Amino acid sequence: MGRDDWYRRSNWTDVDREEFFKRLNRSRSDSNKHQYTAIQGRYLLEAGIVEPAIELILMAVTEWPDPIFMASSHLALAHCYSAIQNREKAIQHFRESLAWEGRIPQVQTDAPLDFTWFVLENQIDELYEEAEKALNTRSDEHYSTFPIGQYQASGARAILSWIRGDHKDAQRYARDAINAAAMTESRFRYHRDLGLVGEQSGPLHERLIELAGRSAGSAED
Repeated sequence: MGRDDWYRRSNWTDVDREEFFKRLNRSRSDSNKHQYTAIQGRYLLEAGIVEPAIELILMAVTEWPDPIFMASSHLALAHCYSAIQNREKAIQHFRESLAWEGRIPQVQTDAPLDFTWFVLENQIDELYEEAEKALNTRSDEHYSTFPIGQYQASGARAILSWIRGDHKDAQRYARDAINAAAMTESRFRYHRDLGLVGEQSGPLHERLIELAGRSAGSAED
């Protein structure tokens, strides 16, 4: 096992758990314990091992609450609860992540965009305004760093604009989103495939295609 592999496991057997905590107990600072535990939790989330991921990341935020990592750890918890379709808990941790960003402005995560996309995917009408306020804490330029960010931000703005009745803006943003989805290279010279959108499907993407092709003056829903 490599130097850093002990907290980047994609399996979680009893042996993995025992070895992880044995190494973790050697860490001297609470900050390191938070970081290692949260990273391991995120690796398990990516591997689809969600309940142990929740256990680890909750441990990080409750036992070693380092302010620098709280926003990203709560965001990871939001994605964990989203994965097991616990919307209430997901919303709680999205809000916690956003709140920590507000307390420590130099720390920025994907929480504004991820929260907005979550609200739209789940059609939580009562949170549309809150989600848009979160989305607006970042500039369009910020979201355009990677094609996937531009796609999701423009897509979210398109759908929210349509909901408000701003059909011209909805069409413009939808076209921006579809153009971002079609990009085959990022702006980074040596990492041309970084942050590409890839193949998309599902109701939100179909809605964006519809809005991009609709005449701006149409009032049909």
